Amino acid sequence: MNVSVVIIAKNEAAYIEKCVQSALLLTADVIVADTGSTDDTPTLAQKAGARVINTAWQGYSNTKNFAAGHAAGDWIFSLDADEEITPGLAVEIVALAPAAHSLYRTRRVGFFSNKQIRFGAWRDDYVTRLYNRQLQKWDESDVHEKIIPEGDTVITLKGSLKHYTAKSLVQFTNKNMHYAHLWALTAFKKNKKPAQVKQYISPLFNFLSGYVLKLGFLDGVEGYWIAKVNAYYTFMKYALLKEMYKKPS
Repeated sequence: MNVSVVIIAKNEAAYIEKCVQSALLLTADVIVADTGSTDDTPTLAQKAGARVINTAWQGYSNTKNFAAGHAAGDWIFSLDADEEITPGLAVEIVALAPAAHSLYRTRRVGFFSNKQIRFGAWRDDYVTRLYNRQLQKWDESDVHEKIIPEGDTVITLKGSLKHYTAKSLVQFTNKNMHYAHLWALTAFKKNKKPAQVKQYISPLFNFLSGYVLKLGFLDGVEGYWIAKVNAYYTFMKYALLKEMYKKPS
């Protein structure tokens, strides 16, 4: 495949070297779009073998599309800075004879403080990451961005990604609060009205689904915290949306 790996990063010095090294299993063309790191992320990425470009933060989708424009290949594998491509996934992609109007997704294995999470909300985490930049691009969502057009065929790969989702409980909570704010901002821009019933019922359902129905309790204390923070995220996104309607400024 004529494939490039695109990574957007900011202050990811703890993981960027392993991320880039895993990408090099797939291709020599690895691009790290640094969006204003104040740590050693750009230097470490370059030393690891990536081509570093600097850009202002344009939102998740626009930054990814901008970085993809600097790739040598038409096929793009989008990789987060806290993820790693496994050797099996790299071999599988290299051997692909991809169809032009197809998208490719892979399973993502989550880690909480370096402990692999096997159950709960992270159990069946699949992400679409491989696409042809001449035919597809990221949408303009502020959060939970998707590749468009969504009508193209999505093929599931057998290999997987490693995702170091949460370095600590504090970091995981802060990340989810950031996502809750972005969700609320997007909903506000679309004139979506806050539903008080959802604000209180959805978090409870979210917790019970992740911790009980999907067996999150089997992951121990980490499984409990994942379910609890996910429920809190659900509550806060509706609470923040309600606050925006009260104080639009």
